[in-house]
Amino acid sequence: MHLTLAMLILTLLELLVLKWGLKLNRKWTKRLGLIFLVFLLPLPYVAWLIQKGKLPSYWLAFFITRPTLAWHFNWFTFLLLIAPIVVFLRICSIVFHSSLIIKFSRGMTMAIVLFWGTVSVYGLFMTPKAPMVEKYELSIKGLSPKDDGLRIIQLSDLHIAWWNSKAEIERISKMVKELNPDLVLITGDIVDHNPEFISVLSNSLVSEPKLGKFAIIGNHDVYTGAEEIARQMQAFGFKMLNGECVSLKDKGADLII
Repeated sequence: MHLTLAMLILTLLELLVLKWGLKLNRKWTKRLGLIFLVFLLPLPYVAWLIQKGKLPSYWLAFFITRPTLAWHFNWFTFLLLIAPIVVFLRICSIVFHSSLIIKFSRGMTMAIVLFWGTVSVYGLFMTPKAPMVEKYELSIKGLSPKDDGLRIIQLSDLHIAWWNSKAEIERISKMVKELNPDLVLITGDIVDHNPEFISVLSNSLVSEPKLGKFAIIGNHDVYTGAEEIARQMQAFGFKMLNGECVSLKDKGADLII
């Protein structure tokens, strides 16, 4: 309810800026209003996903939740960065009685919307693709021969939330399993909006590497609820590090994390 109300208020502000700032007629205002309304409709579903800590199906994420996120994020950015310019130009057009300023403002706004819209559509189509695996071979001076060849996987900035599908998280987990790591590290920004999203990741990463699974909290985890995220991660077998070092000697490796 709070999410829908907040987005409704922001949408009305965005429409007000567009109507007054660009001096739109009633026909164009209605058309824009209908488009904005379409992207308000999924918000109760999004709020339910956040509240329950559930992920949508692959196709719902592709066609509903991610486009909804992109739309509202982009127009919120417009409200912060572009709207002040539009309002300023409208005031200038009134002061100087110039229709050319309005035409310039309309052209500028249209160009920005088309450019950023194109970038967003490209991003929406690229997001479902499997994450790229970057492989690095590290040479560590003084490394014990028995530790040579250890495979370490680092996962970072997963940002699991209502814009991801369960299938995508399971695909990441499958990729991790196929790489057969000796050690798994998750370096922050694990989930957004609800700590319960942790269960999706933890239920997928059920395998136990011989050197263990370690994680740290990121800034988005702090916003979401660091203590609860840490508790759930520990419950699923992750060792949470907080300004500390851990020796892996008891697990058979002369390494310190």
